[in-house]
Amino acid sequence: MEEFNSLTAAWVNVNAFEARCTGANLDAESKYRFTHAGSVIDTGLQPGYPADLTTKVDCYVMAAAQYLLYAGEAIHDECVRQRRSLRDAWKGFDDGNGPIVWKRWGERLVEIAAALVSGGELGFKLYEKNRATLTDMVIRARDKVVGLEPEMFVPQPVASATTADVQVAEAEAGTEAEGSGCGCRVETETVLLMRWFPFILRFLASKGRRDQDGRRR
Repeated sequence: MEEFNSLTAAWVNVNAFEARCTGANLDAESKYRFTHAGSVIDTGLQPGYPADLTTKVDCYVMAAAQYLLYAGEAIHDECVRQRRSLRDAWKGFDDGNGPIVWKRWGERLVEIAAALVSGGELGFKLYEKNRATLTDMVIRARDKVVGLEPEMFVPQPVASATTADVQVAEAEAGTEAEGSGCGCRVETETVLLMRWFPFILRFLASKGRRDQDGRRR
């Protein structure tokens, strides 16, 4: 188990490093700039993606969150706002599909955050001692994605937690503020969880209406 935790920490941290490089435009001239970023984010956020990934664990979602936190502005600027289809980039951005992909990622982050709060189905394996760290990463990544394209999403009531709230969350997950069982060091921030439920209900109702309209067509 110790070796597993070391490997998952390495996966999260190497993607955080690459995301920082992209966010700082150190790879601005590379034609492969968003190839890894798009693949890592989509693998982490899409349930069952790719098909040959039979077991997906929480570190995949953590890695996706790191890319959005540290390189979200760069990805958004080129692939969403400018709708560039980079020839050697991840193919999901082809044909100006950046806004569609961005909205899908944001909605999935909303779903994951809600499931972490309510104990619902996540679509991947969560190691309980990583819950507080993962929740913090997902919430901050969700806020980054929504904040860059607020018109795509229903307004979300968010409030900062007190130090006592943070300590309670860490105690329940068996973690410390400096990191988790996966060895990832993060700055801890939570939200007042119960205020999410009205938004979640509105989101699910809206999604159900869109699905029903799509079937009618």
